Amino acid sequence: MIPLYELLHPFGVVAGQHVVDNISGDSLNERWTTGNFTGGTPVFTMIDGIDEGFEIDSGSSSANKGGFIAFNGIRQYDNTLVALIASMKFMDTTVILANVGLQGDSPNFTKDRLESRLDTNTSSNILLLTKDASTSSSVDSGLAADTNWHTHDLKLDSIAAKQWIDGTFKGIKTTNLPTTALEPTFFVVQRGTTSKEARIRYIEVYNIA
Repeated sequence: MIPLYELLHPFGVVAGQHVVDNISGDSLNERWTTGNFTGGTPVFTMIDGIDEGFEIDSGSSSANKGGFIAFNGIRQYDNTLVALIASMKFMDTTVILANVGLQGDSPNFTKDRLESRLDTNTSSNILLLTKDASTSSSVDSGLAADTNWHTHDLKLDSIAAKQWIDGTFKGIKTTNLPTTALEPTFFVVQRGTTSKEARIRYIEVYNIA
């Protein structure tokens, strides 16, 4: 039997930080912390359905409130050489902000971010967003958001952030890159007065050795 380590890394290379979560069972792995955004009352649910993963319901009657999962401020991933792969599904594509990615300021979300996101206040397409210590910007993938599962692949080095969706290259950014260590996050906010949901069923993050 070939060890998983050897499939991922030559034995002469010391592995960096690496997490894989299939997000299965009746509760999240204890590595995750749940939280609310701007005083929302989000609902967190492992879905009882085939391949349906974990859901965040923003759960409020006020705009710009929601919830997130993160590593409770434990930032183990290198902002100059890191990769993330995740399977995410929007349950609605109107009046919603939802993203999966990496950020360096949990639970504030005010700086240092790398995200594959839908924000209908900005576009009906999926975006690649980055933020440094003060300024965010995004590029449009050209892919309209829908309610199907999609695989989001993000890579970040000291020069650029890149995005693939379902294996197809979608965008590159060289400005406003994160400036500090990062942790994985999944985030859902309603942009109106009706609660919104998104789901995740796989996430993998690793420092590129």
